[in-house]
Amino acid sequence: MSQLIKSAQCECVDKAWSGDRLQAKRIADYLTPVIGSIKQPFVISLNAPYGTGKTFFIKNWKKDLEDQGYKAVYFNAWETDYTGDVLVSFAGCIDEQLRDTVSKTASLVAHAGKVVATKLLPTVVKGLVRKGLGDEAMRAIEAASSIKPEDIDSTTSAIADGIVHRHNAITKSVQEFKTKLQELVTHLPSKNGGDRKTKLIIFVDELDRCRPTYAIEVLECIKHLFCVAGVVFVLAADIAQLKATVSKIYGANVNSEGYLRKFIDWQLNLPKLSRRQFCEALYKEFQLEDTGKFTSNETVHTDYKYMIDAITMVAERYDLSLRTIAQVFTDINLCVRSLKFGEHPHPFPLGLVAALRHTQHTAKEINQICSGKASCDQIVEGFRFDFESLKPFDRIRFKEEAEILVRATFMSREQYLNISKERNILTTDISSAKNVGREPSKENISRHKHLTSVIEYYDAFHQGKQLDPPQEPIAQRVLDRLDNIPLLLVDAS
Repeated sequence: MSQLIKSAQCECVDKAWSGDRLQAKRIADYLTPVIGSIKQPFVISLNAPYGTGKTFFIKNWKKDLEDQGYKAVYFNAWETDYTGDVLVSFAGCIDEQLRDTVSKTASLVAHAGKVVATKLLPTVVKGLVRKGLGDEAMRAIEAASSIKPEDIDSTTSAIADGIVHRHNAITKSVQEFKTKLQELVTHLPSKNGGDRKTKLIIFVDELDRCRPTYAIEVLECIKHLFCVAGVVFVLAADIAQLKATVSKIYGANVNSEGYLRKFIDWQLNLPKLSRRQFCEALYKEFQLEDTGKFTSNETVHTDYKYMIDAITMVAERYDLSLRTIAQVFTDINLCVRSLKFGEHPHPFPLGLVAALRHTQHTAKEINQICSGKASCDQIVEGFRFDFESLKPFDRIRFKEEAEILVRATFMSREQYLNISKERNILTTDISSAKNVGREPSKENISRHKHLTSVIEYYDAFHQGKQLDPPQEPIAQRVLDRLDNIPLLLVDAS
């Protein structure tokens, strides 16, 4: 079965911006000249919430820069969180990704190892200082070890000399590493662009997902060990999460924003991308049109745009990330491809329920609404926001229509029969008023119109079953199918 599951992201991108659903390349085209103009050590932070496409952006931008002659490295901080030393992880990443085209990467790794080894040299200071221990403790130690006072003074002096020597050794090894890094950058090959492209660009991803201590170590390593002309770091992270990380390490009273400014030279807030455009792109990427289950003919029970509208409404109302929307479409894709010949997906209910499952409305709560134990009023109320800000929708033009579609989705047979009776009574009252030359009340006309619309959508959802509609709401049928996809796929095979 093709196109069943969304393909996993690869570490390497073969073609830059392939599958660029939201024209993120435009942002990269703006930033690339900035990269080209930088000569000093520089750190750029790309700020966006989790799940909004930062990884896709920096991996494709990296490939784009490489195609233009730059040398770039992708470093996933979260995947190296367990390694213990940031510097070795950075150097190893540079060596692994550039060794085939750049000389001196192995030497860089060796010098990184030397820095780490020097820092870990055993320095045992047991506090053999009279002032720290006191006279009584010192006499006890002297009696136990037969060490004379003058020997203690000699040992203390030797330890102090050792500390100074170790400090000098660390400083020397750090400077040697930075020298090797500078040599590596200076001799970087460039296809074209001359000195402008003689720089190393290191993309750091998933920093906001790391352990707080490791995230701080990454920032400090960048600041103190990679502060070399021609080295540019691009951090893709949620700054709010990084601020929380700083607060966890240094306390709530610390100025986390000021602390991060010590490490970041320029922060760019990535623009918020259109969820609707993303939905349209995913519909095409999953090749749902090829299933033959959808149309674009404005028919509510087959037009895919009703599904797009439903997902967009939920995504906007509950602030779903792009990553979560992609998961919604994975569920929908599997569900639609498990349908048998002659079965229809009912676009709006499918989109609505599939998206709601990824919000605070759990499958249990949706089941309760479908069984009549709870009301869908909370969901309906949730969509009474600034509906105009979500335009343009393709099919749902008014928030009242959205409310009607939601109620029709969660309507049971009993509710359907009840509102059908109520509508018939209103129809009679309105006709009677007109027959005697009296104007029907606006309330009756409005209610009649509302009920008629709900009934029409309900009938459309249940196609031809108006005389004997199923007992459960269509939302229940959609939920059951979504929750039992594995069984449906096995049955379909």
